[in-house]
Parts: sequence; structure tokens; C-alpha cells
Amino acid sequence: MPKVKIIRDTFEQIAELGGSTVKKGAEQTAKTFSPLSIFENLISTDSETPKKNTDKKPEGHTPIDIKDLTKTYEAQDKQKEHALRNKLFRLVKGGDDQELEKKKAEEQQKTVEEQREEQEKIEKEKRIRESQAGDVPQGKKRRSIFSPRVKAQREHAEYKPASGKS
Repeated sequence: MPKVKIIRDTFEQIAELGGSTVKKGAEQTAKTFSPLSIFENLISTDSETPKKNTDKKPEGHTPIDIKDLTKTYEAQDKQKEHALRNKLFRLVKGGDDQELEKKKAEEQQKTVEEQREEQEKIEKEKRIRESQAGDVPQGKKRRSIFSPRVKAQREHAEYKPASGKS
């Protein structure tokens, strides 16, 4: 028998729930679709809406301060401009330094060439003097002990025609 009670209790609960739902549903529809309540809602929302906008700050975002943004961007632009100016200055200065080094190298090369030409002139003059001096006896030349020996030419004895033993 306890099973019968559970079924009866359940049916009773469903009947009560259905009855209360029907009553509440009817009341809700009457409130929702009544022309007076619709008119009141329209009037109250229209008059309250502007007050809400002016009184409350909008949620979900912070107001943008354009002046601060422009200052920040100007500062960043100035930094970038300064960096680019420095870079350009270094490039120009580096080019000037390279030109100066080139000029110094060319001047050095010219002086080296002039010195070499002077040396060549001096050597030419020496050769000319030596060739003009002629054949001056120089004396015996010393030979190295490691050089091969030069065989001396033996002079033949003189023969006189009328000489002999007698």
C-alpha cells in the first residue's frame, strides 16, 4: 500500500502545481498586456533614461583623454626624430672622416713617390759619373776561398833566335 500513497501524493502535488501555475500565468499576462501598465512603463523609462545617462558613468571602459594621448605620441615622435637625426649625423660625419683619410693616404703616397724618384735620380747620376770616369785600375780583386780556382795562364819562355849552347 505504500506505493499507492506515493502515486496519490504525486498526483496531488501535480494538481496543486498546475493550479497555481495557471493562476500565476493569468496574473502575469494581465500585467504584461494591460495598456495602462505599458503606458506607465513607457513614460517612466523615457523620463528616467536621460537621468541615468547623465548621473551614471558608462561602465566597461575608461574615458579617453585625447590631450594625454597627443602628448605621448608627440614625445615618441620627438624621440624617433632625435634618433634619426643622430644616425644621419653619424653617417655624414663618417663620410667626412673617410674623405679625410683618403686625402691623407693620397698625400702620403705622393711623398713616397717623390722620395723614390729622388733616389732614382741620385742612382742615375752615380752611374753616369762611374761611366765617365773611365777604366780606372781597381787593383786585385779578392776572391772567395769557396770559389773555384782560376788557373793562372803560364807564360811561355821567350825564345831568341840565335841563342843556343855554345
